Amino acid sequence: ADTSTTKQYSGTGLGLAICEQLTRMMGGEISVTSVAGQGATFTFTMLLDESDMVIPNRKKECDVSVLKGLTALVVDDLDVTGMVISEWLNDLGMECKTCNSAMEALVLFGDARAANRPYDFCLIDYMMPDITGDTLGKIFAFDDTIEDTVFILMSAFNDIEKRKCESTG
Repeated sequence: ADTSTTKQYSGTGLGLAICEQLTRMMGGEISVTSVAGQGATFTFTMLLDESDMVIPNRKKECDVSVLKGLTALVVDDLDVTGMVISEWLNDLGMECKTCNSAMEALVLFGDARAANRPYDFCLIDYMMPDITGDTLGKIFAFDDTIEDTVFILMSAFNDIEKRKCESTG
């Protein structure tokens, strides 16, 4: 790649070369249309047999009305993630609280215990800066006053994290 355009547009063209190679390996073609000052559009085509296509069955139905009135705590250090999950749960009729740390979650669980209203669900982010989600889950496992709470560990796992969580239960 020309170093003057590389510095200006931050690319080497390697990604396009890889896409071209993959497309050709799969019997397809890749093309580009470009308009100066407006950008470029890359298109690829390939012929696939119907047997090569995987179409998931997304029509699974469930009765979400059973969630109405249940309580949930969402523990995630990213505000936007907690907000989005909380909104989804609220849309299902659940009462939801969010917090940003494991320490805050412990306090909220204590408050819920004192009010004799333990959470029905607790969704915990795996990768938090203070205490990881799996460690928080282990702490909660020792509290028999919340044995009916369903804990869900959330993450965009990589294989190493997945194996670690599976091994801890």
